[in-house]
Amino acid sequence: MNPFASTRSGSDILGAAQPPQPADLDGIPWLSTLDDEERERVKAALVVGDIRPGEYICRIGRPVTYWFGLLEGLLKMSNDDSQGAVITFTGVAPGGWFGEGTVIKREHYRYNIQALRK
Repeated sequence: MNPFASTRSGSDILGAAQPPQPADLDGIPWLSTLDDEERERVKAALVVGDIRPGEYICRIGRPVTYWFGLLEGLLKMSNDDSQGAVITFTGVAPGGWFGEGTVIKREHYRYNIQALRK
């Protein structure tokens, strides 16, 4: 049995997302640097999802959905080469974020993001 096997689809994961709790907002270090109007606009757009180890948040070639930030756990940003080997670019630790450039440019994802640890 693969401990990283997931039966949830991306829409299942997104459908289970919730508005952030106060403790979630406290875990976003840059939120306090915004002025009141900006902070309220961001808070209204934030959702918090629970990703299990092995699940993918982003897949190469799929349309952009969000700019993501990590509150807890560990994520792997990787790419696949033509021979099927995985090339890891970086890990994303709590407080880190990714996808802002992809959102701004309205591109498709050029990397996979997989949860390694909850």
